[in-house]
Amino acid sequence: MTEFIVFNFVPVVLLECLVLRLTKWGKICTCLLDSLLMNFASFICLMLGIAPTISSSHALAMLLYFTYCFLIEGFVLCLLERQSIKQALISAAASNFVSVLYLAGNAALTMNAP
Repeated sequence: MTEFIVFNFVPVVLLECLVLRLTKWGKICTCLLDSLLMNFASFICLMLGIAPTISSSHALAMLLYFTYCFLIEGFVLCLLERQSIKQALISAAASNFVSVLYLAGNAALTMNAP
């Protein structure tokens, strides 16, 4: 599953940038930079083995991945201090929810492909 997430890094960054923009996080350049920073932090933790092992696209695995990403990315957004802590956590939750839906859908499509 790690390889799957590596190959979907750019679409996830762009998708989360769009969600950050829709949650009124900031200008599009700020949203893109912050999305890149928070996803890079999640990716580094994933590569270091801090993240939980996700071996399938089942609901429980995706919930575990959402929780991991929400904690890391919410922490990064709080550290940036661009908005209030409440707004940072709401933005992190919304962006991670959408990206987990995208990853689960993409995994279901690629695993069922002939």
